[in-house]
Amino acid sequence: MTSRTERILIIDSDEHARSELGRYLEARGFYVTGYPDLNSARALFDDNIPDIIFADMSADAIGELVSRLEDAETFTPIIACYSTEDAPEVVNALRAGAADIVLKPCSDDRGALDDVIGKLFDRVRVNRLNQLYRQELEEANRDLRDGIAELRADQRAGRKVQLRMLPDNEQILSGLSIDHLIKPSLFLSGDFLDYF
Repeated sequence: MTSRTERILIIDSDEHARSELGRYLEARGFYVTGYPDLNSARALFDDNIPDIIFADMSADAIGELVSRLEDAETFTPIIACYSTEDAPEVVNALRAGAADIVLKPCSDDRGALDDVIGKLFDRVRVNRLNQLYRQELEEANRDLRDGIAELRADQRAGRKVQLRMLPDNEQILSGLSIDHLIKPSLFLSGDFLDYF
């Protein structure tokens, strides 16, 4: 068994099923917390949202839980645990937002349970990496915007200095018309030292 840091929440009113699944997951190295219903588990969502949730709840309750997780802007897959293979119940749970379904008792097919957990933790890790990359990209874009704004401010200041060095526009000296135009480059730079 390897040491893990992932947190799993089990919501199941059947205490025997909840403790049996909890013991199996703890033996696999996960941190496991169990509650009999969603109301009992609500406090957990305020500061320590789990990585995966196993839930024996109705499709409506799963939908409510999915909405709460979306409001918290976290990706936490929900595995619906049912003791029935009733197709409408399974379909409704998936439509409500369950990421997968396992049949109770979960100890009967531990290979399938391990596959489901492995697949979902891969998705959790990819989602967290994406969030991290998104944050890094947003910071890089913010720094780039700040740098461009500073460059433009420098360009405007340099243009004002250069324009003050030039004579007035449209001068006529001895019948000769003199005019000038200056367009500073944002990307190419050089020193404007003098004019003649």
